[in-house]
Order: sequence, then C-alpha cells, then structure tokens
Amino acid sequence: MSRDNLFLIGLSGAGKSTLGRLVAGRLGRTYADLDDVLEEWEGVSIPEIFREKGEDYFRRKETEVLRWAAGERRGIFSTGGGVVVREENIALMRESGRVIFLDRPIEHILRDIVVSGRPMLRGDKQNLIALREARLDLYRKAADVCLANDRGADAAAEMIMDWVRRWERTGGIHGGIHMEITREARLAALLGYPLGHSFSPAMQNAAFEAAGMNCIYLPVEVKAEDLGDVIRGMAKMNYLGCNVTIPHKVAVMEHLDEIAPAARTIGAVNAVVFKEGRAIGHNVDGLGFSRSLTEETGETAQGKTLFVLGAGGASRAICAVFAMEGARRIYICNRTEARADALAAYINGSIRNCCESVPWEPEAMTPALRDSDVLVNATSVGMYPRGDALCLDAGLLAAGAAGAVAAEARAPGSGPPGAGGPRRKLLVCDIVYNPVRTRLLEEAEKLGLRTLNGLAMLAGQGEASFELWTGTKPPEGIMRAALERIAAKPSGTV
Repeated sequence: MSRDNLFLIGLSGAGKSTLGRLVAGRLGRTYADLDDVLEEWEGVSIPEIFREKGEDYFRRKETEVLRWAAGERRGIFSTGGGVVVREENIALMRESGRVIFLDRPIEHILRDIVVSGRPMLRGDKQNLIALREARLDLYRKAADVCLANDRGADAAAEMIMDWVRRWERTGGIHGGIHMEITREARLAALLGYPLGHSFSPAMQNAAFEAAGMNCIYLPVEVKAEDLGDVIRGMAKMNYLGCNVTIPHKVAVMEHLDEIAPAARTIGAVNAVVFKEGRAIGHNVDGLGFSRSLTEETGETAQGKTLFVLGAGGASRAICAVFAMEGARRIYICNRTEARADALAAYINGSIRNCCESVPWEPEAMTPALRDSDVLVNATSVGMYPRGDALCLDAGLLAAGAAGAVAAEARAPGSGPPGAGGPRRKLLVCDIVYNPVRTRLLEEAEKLGLRTLNGLAMLAGQGEASFELWTGTKPPEGIMRAALERIAAKPSGTV
C-alpha cells in the first residue's frame, strides 16, 4: 500500500472538493472526489443510495472506495463528511498518507448552501452545529493537521501546499518521525518523576518534524535530589529548554538563574529556556488552561467562581491566572489543609483578594461546590496507571450538580453577592489527560454536567513552550492532532 496520498476531511461544504482540485492542479497530482467515485461505481446518486439501500450499505461502499484510494500513489482525495464514523476508514487514510481536517465556519457553509441533496446535510444552522459537534473528535483523531478554511480558497490552498512541502522535505508525506538527527541537533526535554504517563514527547516531536527543525524532545526521569545537577548540565549542553512536571514545578525555581515575572507571581515554573548557559524559568500552565477553557467551552474566568482540587504547581498556575483574569471567587481545597491555606494567602496577597481555602470535609466542601461555576481537578489523582481513582466523592460531585440546578432556577440578581443571576450547569475539568476520560469526568457526565479533558490544556502549554524555545509558533494544529491520535490508543501507551 502506498503511503504518500493526501486526504481532505471535514463537513460537507467545508471546501474539500474545491481545494482538492486546486491543490492537485498546482502540485501536478491526481485528484478524485471519493463521493463522485462512489456514485460512478453504483450508477446512482448518494441520496438515492441512502433512500433505497440505507446508510449501512452506503458506509460499506464508502470503505470499498477508500480502500481503492489507499492503494493509489500521490493522490489527493476529498472525502464524504461522514468518512470518519468508521474506524477502518481512519486506519486506511492514516496508513496510506496524511490527513488534513478542513474546519470551515458554519456561517460560511450556510452562505454557500442553496440546495443540498446530501441526506445528512441541511441548510439549517442548528443541525450543522450539532453535526459538527458530533464529529469533531473523530475529525481531530483522524487528522495530522487541522486547518481553518476561513480566508478563501487561495489562502487555504497555500496552507495545504505548505504542509505537503514540509512533509516531503522531512522524509515523505507519510506519518512518523523521518527527520535526520545530526550532531548539531538541538535538544529539549521533559523533567519529572515518574514519566510513564506523558504524551509530551510525541506531541513536541511531531511539531519539530512538521516545522523541519533539527530538534528532538526527550523524556528524562529525575528524582528530587538530582534536579539541580540535571538543570546545570542541560544549561551547558545543547539544550533549547525543558518542561517541568510533577513533582518539580516549585522545587525547580531554586535551581534557575532567572525567573520570568509571571512565573514568579504564580510561584511555579513548568518551562525552562536555556540561553548562553543560563536557565530562565517560565510558567505556561495557567495560560494553557485558560486558553483551552475558552476555545473548547466558550467560557472565560471573568465573574466565575472556581473550585480547585489540589495546591501544587498546576493549581498555583490555574488559580493565579484566574485571579488575574477577574474570577469572582476561587475555592482551593487540598487534603493537607495548610497547603491550601498557604496558596490562598499567597494569591490574595500578591495578585487579588479572591481566594478562600476550604477544608477537605463534606460539610465545608458542599456549599462551596454549590456556589461554583467550574470545578477543576489539578491533582494527579486518576492518572494512568491508577485510572480508576476518583479525586472527589461522587456524592460531593452530585452536590455541585444540585447547586447548578438551583442556580439555573434563580431569578437574576437573587444569587450570592456578585453572582449576577442564573448560571449554566457546573463545568467539570480535569488536567489529567491519560486516560482522556477520567473517573471524575465519567461521573460528571452521568450527572449531566459539562466536562473538559486535559488534552486542550496540554496542547496549549506545549505550543507556548515551543515558541519560547524556538522563537516561532509551531505549525497550526499539529500538536492537538498528535494528541488526538495518541489518545485513541489504549490508556498508558504513547
């Protein structure tokens, strides 16, 4: 089977056919619209196939056509909007080439739809939004790159061709790391203990490869007593920088030559830049969480009440950024109450008086949860290999859900001071990303609550780290696409 094809995926109306023809013509490649091929093979239109033989028959035929395309060489193929609903289809595309997800704004799709005969596409905005939400994770899982098609066909075609050239320059259009690592290679690393759970090496190496950089990212397990020696050694070697994870985010600060103002305010470091033999600390955790919250849910910190489990480095970053961005109140709850007290006092004194320590006792946690808009697990509880662990008793989570229901029923202005009236259901977030669906998120979903997993935060802080080390932004969408592929594997594998 050839491994140098290009598949364009996305909703019907995303521009796959237009861009496929345009890019193929400019690059001198063969092109086929796989829906057109299917209709030619069957001798009838796709709406007729759905109407007369049903969706199951259509999906089987769609896979047959895709199997034919996967056997071609250097082809560019536009696919049907639902091609990702079958795992076999995703595997065929990824085994035979690269996959680009074209994400076009719903408004642009609607603007171009006059009459659509496609059975699962209607010119109704709510229907299209629901269809996009139902398939978004599948598109991301299948894709090497996610591109926003919102600036016209020429601009989108140039982005696609740029990606094809990058892939060819770094060893072919097919997947895997193919760049040549030489003695001039720059190094980056992840420091922590243990590191068996981490997706970061695969994510960062995918970005280095896509950018055509002679760099490699390594996982380095470091015990607390060796941390200073490792940092000093990296500063003298050919390292661009490193990320720092559990349990070293606070302890690493004493081994650095300089700490950026934001990281000093937060009181923790998770990214280090090595420059002219000096180690400079930064913190991108809070920014990554804030960005993922807005991008994935549309929520911002402004006016929100946050309930945070944990008082370590990740908690410090999230609480500090939320305080800076205007959170109404931040409850901090930790099994060792003194650590929660200390973190609340630190943020109240150095940023803004908005934090309150909550004892790890049901009678104290319940009212705070009922008052909260967002619950965040900022601990490692639930992380592989202890994926069955639950960081918060299910009964307490139900109390938070009950509070959300009560808040939705309140009349505007009747809530706690500063609440501003009714709010949406409690949003439950977990910074743990392996497994993607933790016990906490599963329990929240059973209660009908909204959830946010840790992948978007990891991608956000990974992109910020890449930019600190290299001075350039990573190729758009590459890190999130890499994470989606890893997350599709069984828990604990990378």
